[in-house]
Amino acid sequence: MSTRKMLAYIEVSITDECDLKVVTSGESYEIYFLNGDLPEMVQDGPTFLRILISRVTINSRSTVSNI
Repeated sequence: MSTRKMLAYIEVSITDECDLKVVTSGESYEIYFLNGDLPEMVQDGPTFLRILISRVTINSRSTVSNI
């Protein structure tokens, strides 16, 4: 439940351009878990955040770098 909340908070706080960096990265932020006997795929907030951080470019007057 908390992973879904985390994903919801991240998605409302970023721009569409930022969201596209994750969606078009080629990496999946969905995980499988067992719901009873059936595997279920859900979107994972921490995985989304990891991909987002790996795609962010920082541009400021003092630094220009890729994370």
